[in-house]
This record gives sequence, C-alpha cells and structure tokens, in this order.
Amino acid sequence: MAIAYQDAHILALGLSTPRVGELRDLLARHGFQNVRGVAEREMALGAVLSNRPDLVLVWVEPGNAADEQLLEDIVTIEKESYVAVVAVNPDFDPEELVSRARTIPAMRLLYRELSEEKARLEAEAGERAKKYEDAIANLKSAETHLSAALAESEDKSRSKSDFIANLSHEFRTPLNAILGFSEILKNESFGSHSSPKYKEYAQDIHGAAQHLLGLITDVLDLSRAEAGRLDLEFTEVDASRTIDSAVRMLHDKAKAKGITMRVDIAPDFPHLRTDERRLRQVLLNIVGNAIKFTPPAGSVAIKAGVDPADGAFIIVVTDTGVGIDPADLPRVMSRYGQVKNAKAGNEHGSGIGLPLTQKVVEALGGTLEIRSERHKGTAVTLRFPPSLIVPSDDGKPADTAAAKRAAGNGG
Repeated sequence: MAIAYQDAHILALGLSTPRVGELRDLLARHGFQNVRGVAEREMALGAVLSNRPDLVLVWVEPGNAADEQLLEDIVTIEKESYVAVVAVNPDFDPEELVSRARTIPAMRLLYRELSEEKARLEAEAGERAKKYEDAIANLKSAETHLSAALAESEDKSRSKSDFIANLSHEFRTPLNAILGFSEILKNESFGSHSSPKYKEYAQDIHGAAQHLLGLITDVLDLSRAEAGRLDLEFTEVDASRTIDSAVRMLHDKAKAKGITMRVDIAPDFPHLRTDERRLRQVLLNIVGNAIKFTPPAGSVAIKAGVDPADGAFIIVVTDTGVGIDPADLPRVMSRYGQVKNAKAGNEHGSGIGLPLTQKVVEALGGTLEIRSERHKGTAVTLRFPPSLIVPSDDGKPADTAAAKRAAGNGG
C-alpha cells in the first residue's frame, strides 16, 4: 500500500547545515516531518544505502564536478533500490520542489511494490513452469514406457498368434490321420468288425476328432482375424442360398433336440458381394449356438431382408434359449469369455465362437449386435451396408433362391 506523502523519508545530500535547515523548514511547512541532511559527501552513499529513503535531494553547484559525480552515483543506486532522486541547485523553485516531494515518494514506493509483486509473480510462474516441465517430463517418460510396453505386448501378441497358428497346423496333421482312419473303421471299409462295439468306438473317435479339429480351426481363424490376416475371397453370393445351406446342415441337430426351426427370407433378398465360406461359417456358428443353448421343444428363427430405413441387408437369428444377462454380454464377446448358466445344463462353449464370429463379420464389412435376456432368449443381428448389395442388370435385385422358392409356392 502506498504511503502518505507526509510520511515520506527524505534525505538531503551535500548541503551545508544552513541549507539543510532551510530545506527542512520549507518541507515541514508543507507537512513533511521526516527530513534528514548529510553534508559530508563521503557519507552520502552510505546514508542512502543504510537509510533506504523514499526521496533523495542532491545539492549540485553548477560546474562542480564532485556534485555531478555524487548525483550520478546516487542515480545508479536509485536504479537498483527504487529511490527517487531530485537534483537541487541554488536557484531551485520552492513550490516545484514541494510539489515533486509530494508526488515522487509515493510513486516510487508504488513502483517498488509493483516491482516486488512482479518479482513474486515471476517466481511463482517459474515454480509453476518447473512443475509443468516436471509433469511433462513424467508424462513423456510414462509415454515412453507405455510405448515400449505396447510394442512388447504387440510383439508378444504376434509371437502368440504365430505360435497358435503353428501349433494348430501341427495338431491338424495327426487329427486328419485320426479322422481318416476312424472313418475307415466306422464304415467297415475293410470288412465288418467282430464286435459292434468297435464301430461305436470308431464313431466316438471320429466325432471327438471332428470336434477338436473344429476348435483348432476356430483358434487359428481367431488368431488370423485379430492379426488382420484372415483369408477372404469376395464374390457375388446368393446369401439366401447360403442361409438355406447352413440351416440344412444343422437340421438334424435341431431335430434331435425337438427344436423347431423357422426360416423367413424376403423374396427380394439381394445377392451380396461377400465371402460365401466365411458367411456360412458365421451362420453355422450363430444358429448352432442358438440350437445348443435352446432347451428341447424350443424354437430358433432365422429372418433375412432389407432394412427399408437405410437399405442395409440384415439377418436376424432369434431363439427361446437360456439367454444371457445383458451385464455379461461384454464377457461373452471377449476371447475365451464364458458365463455359467444353470439352465444351460451340460451345454458349454469354448469361448471362441462369438469373438471369432464378430471378427469375421467385421472383416466382411458388417456389424454384429446381440440382444439377450436371461431365461428369455437371444437375438443376434447381422447388418451389412447397402454398398455390398449386387444389383441385377435391370436395376432390380438379382434372382435369389428365396425369390424362386416364393415364386414356386405362389404357383
């Protein structure tokens, strides 16, 4: 806070005692109470430094080199210690001196306070900058560590994928031999067995080997899909025929459980540009899961058509199975994720099928969405963009198996 001018500390230098008294009386008449004089020049600088005055009056006789040098020295101190300096000569104007005495000390004090505040703020800013620099350095260090960890993780993931791929190939070679020889035994290709048990065992070996081969194939496909190396061959595909094919392949499995299967494919369901083998793989997995987790006497429905809202083609598979709690869906969609459900009985999965199916659908350019409620069933929706629809030459959707089937029913 700036001081009142009456409280200003004034130091007069180089004046004779009568002159000091004259100046003190002049300033006292105008309210200044703290005026001190130093006549000895050799004590002038020390007095300024020790007393820290608000205003220094320096007597300068015209042409006196010593007075001029003293003024220069005091000005030098003023620059370093925020002291106001006024040169006074024998012809000084008393009113002007009083006026300057009233304003200069308060202004200099204010300047000093502002300078000190500036220094304080600069110090705080420096501390904050140092903290920011330290924080940035820590973030960069963390980023470096994270990048290294990510690179290491990706390297391990690639190594794991390569290991799984190589291991899968190594497994498939002996499995093919097991499948081949068990099929020979099952079919009694070289003559009948002496006991029917041998044929049953051969069938068991063949079924188990097929199941294991399917798991190994899924693991290999998932590894390839996650690495972006899934083999795809896009051609024009009659998707309705692919759906029919998948349903026929699973018909006996559904019939054995007493499950009703309904297929509803729109007659104008278009041809698609996709990979037929992969699309069939997706359908077999989704419909197969629906059958697996639907109790006897339940139902599975497959509906396909074009969404009028955006022109996308969709395939929806619904079932009346055990269902999944919505909170468990993220776990089900993660690799090897499984959810225990007492109503599923002995049925269980490997935790590979759904993550693999989602990866394949995405590789085909589509999306997979699951809606489910525990004990009430599940609905899986495959949605593919209209850009994958193959138009017919006349601008109408190409003839499909569903359209031909509808035409036959109408005739």
